[in-house]
Amino acid sequence: MDYAKIIGSFLQCYVCYEDYKRGDAIWQCALGHAVCGNCRVNLHICPSCKSNYDGTRNLSIEEIVKQMPLKEEEVEQSTPDNKQVAIKLSPVKNIEVNVIEAPDSSDNNPEITNLMDAIRLLNNRSFLPQSVQRGYPWVQCSPGNIPPNAVKGGRCRSFQPLLIARAFHEGALLPGKVNFRYRKCFVSYRGREYEKNEFEVLCDVSGSWIPDSGGSVPPNAYPAGYTADYELLYIGRAQFGGTLTVGRVQTTHACCYISFDGVEHGRGMYEVFVLDA
Repeated sequence: MDYAKIIGSFLQCYVCYEDYKRGDAIWQCALGHAVCGNCRVNLHICPSCKSNYDGTRNLSIEEIVKQMPLKEEEVEQSTPDNKQVAIKLSPVKNIEVNVIEAPDSSDNNPEITNLMDAIRLLNNRSFLPQSVQRGYPWVQCSPGNIPPNAVKGGRCRSFQPLLIARAFHEGALLPGKVNFRYRKCFVSYRGREYEKNEFEVLCDVSGSWIPDSGGSVPPNAYPAGYTADYELLYIGRAQFGGTLTVGRVQTTHACCYISFDGVEHGRGMYEVFVLDA
């Protein structure tokens, strides 16, 4: 199974969840939500942002797919005498990145400067527990359809649980929270809180919360989203206004962003969600 199926959204269609294949046309809406060519034929509006779908080709993602490691699989190849034979391809070893190494005291995170860096990191899944490698832990939801096995990450002032969730906003995939009372996802962006009716909820995984601060994250922190510039985002939580609120840790901003009462708040002291082994 590809690591893209675990982290999601980078290298698979957002509609059918199939991995992109070499040679496929990959389309995107104005906000960057990408779909495969087969799904594009049937789309009139973007399934993520609901805008009219005037899709354009995402040539950068198509090029990245061409460079991804090969899977071990049976393929057909034409021989010079036009006979069809089956050959077996050996997979290319995953690209090693320093996310699984002990962090240097001066730099607690691998350098992610562009999309290819992010893809290299996401392609290396050796730091994830086997239980997560075997399945896709993010479940697509709507306000009336919250799975019972969703992971609880915090609490509101009435002590109702807040679930770990994520949603798209302006080309970014932002970790956030689902409030049981409103049964909607809330994410924050550029000082404001945004309510989302379409989102994903983390399910069927166990983890721990590790205290951290100043934009740092533990070396085995779980990357759960990305910015519009493809900086990786991590699941975090912090106390605010009598709540323990789930949000995102953005290392370049040196804080954990949470949303509360319509406003985005940056917290320098926070906890980071780490998957159990």
